[in-house]
Amino acid sequence: QLALQDVITFETGLFALIGVNAGAGFLPILTCLGLTGPGARVVQVNLIARLFFAAIAVFSVLLLGPSFFALTSNAGISLLWFHVGLNFTLAAVLVHVTPAILDAAGRIFPSIQREPDPRVALRAIYLNENDLKRPDRALLNITRELLRAADTVHEMLTRSIDAFQNGNLISKIRESDEIVDSLHRDITVYISRLMREQLSEAQASRARALFDFSTNLEHIGDIIDHNLMELARSKKSLGVEFSDEGWHELSNLHSMLIDNFRLSLNVVMSGDVEAAEQLLSEKRRFRNKAIKSQTKHFKRLLEGRSDSLGSSVLHLDVLRDLRRVSSHLTSAAYPVLDTGSDR
Repeated sequence: QLALQDVITFETGLFALIGVNAGAGFLPILTCLGLTGPGARVVQVNLIARLFFAAIAVFSVLLLGPSFFALTSNAGISLLWFHVGLNFTLAAVLVHVTPAILDAAGRIFPSIQREPDPRVALRAIYLNENDLKRPDRALLNITRELLRAADTVHEMLTRSIDAFQNGNLISKIRESDEIVDSLHRDITVYISRLMREQLSEAQASRARALFDFSTNLEHIGDIIDHNLMELARSKKSLGVEFSDEGWHELSNLHSMLIDNFRLSLNVVMSGDVEAAEQLLSEKRRFRNKAIKSQTKHFKRLLEGRSDSLGSSVLHLDVLRDLRRVSSHLTSAAYPVLDTGSDR
């Protein structure tokens, strides 16, 4: 607009546009201070790309001269086309050079690669004491905190099978159990205080169901930490390997557990009777699969398979612990089914 009114020259307008395009990368940085992870990486890549292209644009104007970019006799229209072309070129090139800029962002802004402060994860953040006088809100607070614990246990369970192939994961998974234990303690104390308030029958029932699930999550975390990770450590130290068939069977059972974990969480959150019945059905299916795996394992032992002999105790112990996890997950179905039968 200023160029159209001859307030500034075409050359001044070029450099002003370049500056505006580069400066637009700083505002997201300022508004996202303290942000970590992928969100921080996006705005940082945006800033680096804009500064890089601004430098190229300034160099091009100085090298080729402003008149090279004057596509029409109208300075304002030429500046408009320059602005569109600059941003189009930026977008087109970013498609191909984003990986390189991501690496640059990691070096320039290393803070986004830092591990989150474990003390933050250990703290309950939703259990507001002021809400204890408002049971419905307090129950919602417990639910939100329980989801945090469930996310941690789900990650532990998901990665537990990989720890048998990658021993470096063992210590990381074990550290996560401290988070689960801490959240369970906080949830237990909060629920015990809530139960002293005047609750309706439905509210008291919900509080007990949430406490039971929190307890089961804590037990699952302990099984993963004290049992499965100890077995993974033993496998690493002894240098034994599962047979191909045995590993395939354990991996399939583990996948079923991950699916049942999601279903169990859905049952607790929704109270859906049909989902609870499905969860019990999945428990029976899992148990049958585990029994078949045990039978196949014994058959391989009778055949004298050396790959099964070396990992026999390990295989059976992992089967046992996976079944224990399954039992804790599926126990979420019983309160829902009991409530449904009373209606």
